[in-house]
Amino acid sequence: MGWLADLFRTAWGLVYWNLRKSLYRARRGQDRCPCQNPSDSGLAWETGCEAALHWNRQGRFRRVCPLLKPAPDGTLRCSVNAEDVRPFWGRAFLLYGGTIFASYLLAVILAFAVLRGIGYKVTPWTLAWPPAWSTLRTVRSEYFLEKARVAYNEQRINEAILSLSLAYELDPYNHAAGLLLAQLWQVGQAALSDRTYVRLLDNHPAMRPVTAQSWYRALLARGDFGTIAQLSADALRFDPDHATAWIHALFFSIRKTGDLAPLHRALSITSPDLAPDVRALLELERTVATSLRAQGIDALLRPATDPGTAYAAYYRINRLLQLDAPQQALTLFERYGPRLGERERAALQLDLYAELGWAPLRRATIETLTARTLNLPTVEILMAHLIRHPSPELARLVFAGQAARPLPPTEANYSGYTALFCTAGIYGDSEQVTALANALKQISGSSFVSLRAAEAFFRQPEANRRIEGVLPMLQPLPLDVTYALLERFGRPTSAPTQP
Repeated sequence: MGWLADLFRTAWGLVYWNLRKSLYRARRGQDRCPCQNPSDSGLAWETGCEAALHWNRQGRFRRVCPLLKPAPDGTLRCSVNAEDVRPFWGRAFLLYGGTIFASYLLAVILAFAVLRGIGYKVTPWTLAWPPAWSTLRTVRSEYFLEKARVAYNEQRINEAILSLSLAYELDPYNHAAGLLLAQLWQVGQAALSDRTYVRLLDNHPAMRPVTAQSWYRALLARGDFGTIAQLSADALRFDPDHATAWIHALFFSIRKTGDLAPLHRALSITSPDLAPDVRALLELERTVATSLRAQGIDALLRPATDPGTAYAAYYRINRLLQLDAPQQALTLFERYGPRLGERERAALQLDLYAELGWAPLRRATIETLTARTLNLPTVEILMAHLIRHPSPELARLVFAGQAARPLPPTEANYSGYTALFCTAGIYGDSEQVTALANALKQISGSSFVSLRAAEAFFRQPEANRRIEGVLPMLQPLPLDVTYALLERFGRPTSAPTQP
């Protein structure tokens, strides 16, 4: 207890006695020495220290004033004359600074050990340097983000959403956390999902293409064509590298809503933000959408609009099929077919054969596609075609090929198996539905209870249910298959209206 009392006396005395001695030096000759015994001579080695009298051990006062030293007789005496007594602020600052630094260092070490034990990926420097403390929110955000990923992988979805919410609240500029949170909310909390996507677009300009593509898939699954049209028109400005995909999304959505305002909005984008070939396609679609059918067909066939890109050729041929003009579409296909990619060419061929009623050629094309082990692009083409153009006979042919030479059940082919499952459900092939459901559960490692809801929809699609209520639970689906399902089961297409 005596040592502890002297410790506090030292802490107090470093300030008190240095102040007293500083005033004494400032008022030289006017006051008596504040620390020496007034009854002594005031001479060196003859004068005792009054300040040390109340200490448990007077020698400890030397931490405050090193002028107190042992005399030859063993007693403690002041080693200087009264007029030479002076303060030792350097010693005070050194002891206080050292104590504060040691305490601070100990606190940093303890905090580092605790936080690392919890799982926060902090560094000693982050905790020790106050300007770096602002990054602790980011560190905490990353911690909850990692917890969310683990929970999501273990199918603890509610826990994953809670952890992601905390991560995004702590760091609103954590794009990865916000994007994953928006994706998880899109099934049960569509409004929250949309608000998060809007916030991500505003806060992360450099990541807008990634954000917009993710949001688009969520909107498409829900059938929110009005928002898709607005997003697509804006995306033509900030994501020119994927202009053809956004054009396709824009055209599909405005045909669903009948509202041409987003199309005019896209056309208002000035150069060079809007490439000439993109503007030409937008203007062509506006002409087709606002004209009579015959005039629209003429516009698509007009030589002056000869396409310069593969998508422009695909658009004209596909648009003619939508206008129920397969013969004219065939004419353009024969002219522009070499410009198309292999995938687009195969998809258009199947649709042309179906619209023209050329059953033998259609069957032969499908037999060729299923003669080898199926891959994901082939599955997407076949499933989208069989959904748009029903044929139980060809569906049996395709599923026989899938049974004999199945698509490898890997995570990369998950969307292909989802497409196969939807198509099997549409055709009422219960055996294939069961086998494909088991494959999906095996790939995902979960019970996937939403498959039962999807199966019930395909069994009775007319039972007051909408495909938009099922599609979000079946993601990811190939885009072409999603388009085909929305065309077959979605709300009827509206007539175009001017803004």
